[in-house]
Amino acid sequence: MHRLGPALLVSLATCQLVACQRNEPATTQPSDAAPPDEDPDVEAFAFVSSDNNAQPDARGTQDQTDGAPVGFEVTTVTLARELAEEAVYDQLNPKQQWKTSPVLPAKWPSNNAEAMFLFYPMALHPKSMERYELYSAAWVVVVALTDGTTEITPIAKSRRLGTIEDGRPTSLERRELEMAEEAMMVLLLGGDSQAGENRFWGYLKYFHEHPKIGADIKRRRPRFVKWLKGRPHHT
Repeated sequence: MHRLGPALLVSLATCQLVACQRNEPATTQPSDAAPPDEDPDVEAFAFVSSDNNAQPDARGTQDQTDGAPVGFEVTTVTLARELAEEAVYDQLNPKQQWKTSPVLPAKWPSNNAEAMFLFYPMALHPKSMERYELYSAAWVVVVALTDGTTEITPIAKSRRLGTIEDGRPTSLERRELEMAEEAMMVLLLGGDSQAGENRFWGYLKYFHEHPKIGADIKRRRPRFVKWLKGRPHHT
């Protein structure tokens, strides 16, 4: 997982330290009403594994700590995610647990420096302490990379996606997604999307490991997912 995790199970307790600095929250609260039954048509995301992904590929990735892009307040995935979680903190139902999506483009094709995060509510399974009832994204937060401002939008009619087991990813899985998210930030900051051909591969791996979230993201960003699938999986 990332610091707060791309497959984040958002913990409201650990966010209390930054809650006092949050942006002005939206007023709409997520509904507690039970959405419709889960969607049976959850697409499986195929991927091709490669040993090349076990080690970082430095090609085509802009250093986001030394020589960061000029004119941007937000140049790292970690900061973008923290700003999004801080902004939406007061809107998350404390009776539920929450999972944050990987960093996504606010629009696709991307023509502006805005990162997007989706927030998925989860409820404990009534018959298991290890499983959760996952619902479609209830909140979307867009982070402007130029100045760090955020825009929070509630998503009406969050529906049940199904039951999941929220296990911890392996170190390799975490690194693969980190590489993909770093490449996405480079792209959103105006970098070359064709450099480092295998770096976006981590998104497809994440969708494969989290098919219900992957299918939900595909419904919201179909052209982005099509673009991901059309890229070489490894160099």
